[in-house]
Amino acid sequence: MLHIILVILKIIGIILISIICLLLVLFILGLFYPISYVLKGKKESMELSVRGKAYWLFHAVSFVGWYGEKKLQYKLRVFGIPISLEPKEKKDKSNRKKNRDSKRMRESKKNEKNRNSKKADNKESISIKDNNGNGDTKYIANENNYLGTIDNSIEEDDASTPTQRLEDKQEKQSKLMLSDRTGDKSVREGLRNQEEKKKSISRRIMLLWIRIKDFVSGISGRIRKLKNTSKEICGKMKSMKGQISNIAAILKEEDTKLVLKLVKDQLVVFIKHIRPRKIKGDIHFGFEDPATTGYITGVLGVIYPMLPKKLAIRPDFENEVLEGDVLMKGSIQSFVLLRIAWILYKDKHMKQIIAKIKK
Repeated sequence: MLHIILVILKIIGIILISIICLLLVLFILGLFYPISYVLKGKKESMELSVRGKAYWLFHAVSFVGWYGEKKLQYKLRVFGIPISLEPKEKKDKSNRKKNRDSKRMRESKKNEKNRNSKKADNKESISIKDNNGNGDTKYIANENNYLGTIDNSIEEDDASTPTQRLEDKQEKQSKLMLSDRTGDKSVREGLRNQEEKKKSISRRIMLLWIRIKDFVSGISGRIRKLKNTSKEICGKMKSMKGQISNIAAILKEEDTKLVLKLVKDQLVVFIKHIRPRKIKGDIHFGFEDPATTGYITGVLGVIYPMLPKKLAIRPDFENEVLEGDVLMKGSIQSFVLLRIAWILYKDKHMKQIIAKIKK
């Protein structure tokens, strides 16, 4: 029994040691193995396309991003496995949009089918005119239905007899008698309407008075708020003046001068480290004002000996142009960046200046 337990503990210990060794190896590689990057840029007329790639440990971890046709896209892969960097909300929105589009397509297909079925069920139309010249279109499926519709139209024409005309006249006379009897009711209703109008006018006047009071009280409240905000702004301005004066006094000290010199030196080291080792391409530029073109070419002339020979720069003093194709390659070592941060963090003068600024 003890032998089995010892074997299990031995296996667990070997697994833990191997995991720790693997983590140490990855940590050392992360410190000293460089992260390589490649940047490509192309500009033709109004189209701009940029592509960047960063990879580490023989493409074990790679990040690719590109911009083209006014769209930004990017991908991350770890040991060939893609990892999405988009938040979940955007994914949910995209899925919802896809579902909505699919539902709309299904509904449109159903509507088209229904329309086609209705068109198949539609019947031929025939226009039949009355004696007065009024035409009505009626749909028929068979000859029997056609005859039935014609018989109905003939019966409707025969229905207009003189007896019906007499009945219509009697109905009109009865309606006039009823309107005379209801005359008193209309007078009463008119008086009631006048009283209701007076009441509505008084209510409107009261509402206007209440609104005026609310408006006046709101103006007074806004004036008070403006006074309070102006006082707060004045207080903040005074505190800002005090802080600016303290910072100016700190900048005049000798410790700050030493810190600024240290920061400048480390910044130079940082720029030298991250600068691209290989640059090649062709840049053709020109501005509307030839003077600005000449000024920029003068600046580039000073830097030109430091630039690689494979990079061609062609200024244009006549036309406003910006075209080119550039390729840059370089690498970044995380150990160098950590060393710069550690030097700045351990400096005594830096700590003293930070403490003074916080006060």
